[in-house]
Amino acid sequence: MVEILKNSYQVHKTCATFPNVDKDQSLYKSYHSFSEEWDLLSLILEMLEEAANAQEQFLSEIDPSVWQILPTYEYFMSQWCNLTNQSDMKPIQHAILLGVKNLEKYYNKSDNSSANILSIYLNSCIKDAYFANRWNFSGQKHAHIVIECIFDKYSAAYAAEQQDYTLHISAPIAPSTPKVDESVTPKDPHAELTEYLSTPLFPMDPSGKTDILK
Repeated sequence: MVEILKNSYQVHKTCATFPNVDKDQSLYKSYHSFSEEWDLLSLILEMLEEAANAQEQFLSEIDPSVWQILPTYEYFMSQWCNLTNQSDMKPIQHAILLGVKNLEKYYNKSDNSSANILSIYLNSCIKDAYFANRWNFSGQKHAHIVIECIFDKYSAAYAAEQQDYTLHISAPIAPSTPKVDESVTPKDPHAELTEYLSTPLFPMDPSGKTDILK
């Protein structure tokens, strides 16, 4: 859609003549848009390009992109909000604000999804740094609670596993039973999370279009 609008706008800028038509056929000129309409179209095109750029963030066939949902939503909304502050965008300012309002509705649904928050935490290039840089204190607290609740579930499973493991190694070992390696024990998920978050971030992919930690 954006490419079609781009091409149409370019044709308008470069072509001022109209081809001949058959008798009784409507003149091509009758379909010609006025200059004001083309000016309006150029504003709409600028607005839609931001949407197209956001969509491109999810087109990778190699790299995972779930973690980009919240950052892309936030960046996209901020770009549209910036457009409303431009004086030349006044003719479509109301439409942009309605678009932002609609985006906020879906963003709030995404924000409430633990999967989106978890996917950011588990990205070794970002972890909790994204929330520290882009979310306010209450938002950071919300993200931390979400991740803690998820790891609480793993901790419960870990505790049950530890109990089974302890019973297993303390029981008499039958001659045919392989000896358990006592040095290999599962780690507490909360301890693993703390250790993981304390390690340095991996460098971001230099080909990334948006540095979300800025």
